[in-house]
Amino acid sequence: NLAADAGQIPGATGLLIEITKPNFFFENFRESNGEDAVGSRFPVKNTKTNFALKRILFRGKGYYQVRVRAVNDRGETVGEPSCRLSLQVE
Repeated sequence: NLAADAGQIPGATGLLIEITKPNFFFENFRESNGEDAVGSRFPVKNTKTNFALKRILFRGKGYYQVRVRAVNDRGETVGEPSCRLSLQVE
């Protein structure tokens, strides 16, 4: 499970969980702030979550990164994205 809490970030009303495409990494796309690496997004309508990273969320075998962004009521990023979680899916 992935636990995230953005309750202390001013303006945050929700979370956005982002998973890369297989074998893509956020840091390889610095010019777009990692946007070009994103394969899936999962909005959470709360500033706190315990999100299950189930196998079905990943497109196939490979290496993935997961990050969380705090968002405001318009879906805009508030603050900085979380540290990246890197994992291998087999």
